[in-house]
Amino acid sequence: MQMFERLILEDADKDLFKSVRALKDSEWSTDFTEIVSLRRRLLILQKWRCAYCQNPIQADENGHRELDHILPKGASPWNSPAKRVSNQFDDRRHTNGYPNFRFEPRNLVIACKVCNNNKGTFDALKDRRRSIVRYPSAARVLWVSPHEHSYSDHVRLNTSCWTYTELTDEGKYLIETCKLSDINNLTELCKLRASALMARADGFPHEVRTLANSISTKTQSIEASVDVLIEKYPGLDRTEANDLLKITANSMKSIDLAELEKANRVLRAATLRLGGGT
Repeated sequence: MQMFERLILEDADKDLFKSVRALKDSEWSTDFTEIVSLRRRLLILQKWRCAYCQNPIQADENGHRELDHILPKGASPWNSPAKRVSNQFDDRRHTNGYPNFRFEPRNLVIACKVCNNNKGTFDALKDRRRSIVRYPSAARVLWVSPHEHSYSDHVRLNTSCWTYTELTDEGKYLIETCKLSDINNLTELCKLRASALMARADGFPHEVRTLANSISTKTQSIEASVDVLIEKYPGLDRTEANDLLKITANSMKSIDLAELEKANRVLRAATLRLGGGT
């Protein structure tokens, strides 16, 4: 599974975007055929990853993905007129909203439920003291704009431990707003994802290969995978579990038969030592 960099449109997407914009005088609804089509297309363009945290979107279902408005489509519930136009970071969840952009495709991305909840009504327009008529360029928005910015230019994601490092101010605001600097929370989410993968596997060898595949495709951290593996199999120490997952993950990207056999041999030995993984 490839990482998501930015939304790169094809000629056929122009008609879809035009049909979504034609809904501009309607009340917002995700039931419109055009919105359903846009959501499905964005999933493909984003390589089935959250636009903000790069975590995999497991299914096109509620609870797995959200269609997020980059600039909030409506006013926040808090009645503080001064804060709604303030450019202070702590005031930015107070907003008047941008209803004229609720059907603007450049204002829509797929986000995971966690990022969407953390982001909430955050208003990323740089200067909120002036009203805007046209959708702002990336230069007028505080953080990474998936339609115009390349993600890795602004945020470095270390997939071995699933941590985020800001490279620019835009990356900093993205990390802070979506709470991607909360190491404890991120670790717990990765462990939950690893546990879910193991629960769908059948026995120790299949569990190792399933976790290794997620590491190989950069959809799961190796550290969280090691944690859940040694929690279930106390006979494994951390070094052995780490080496086992790395060797297996590397073999999945290799066409070298010797490397494949080495991975199988190491996995067989661990399986026998643990009593078959049962």
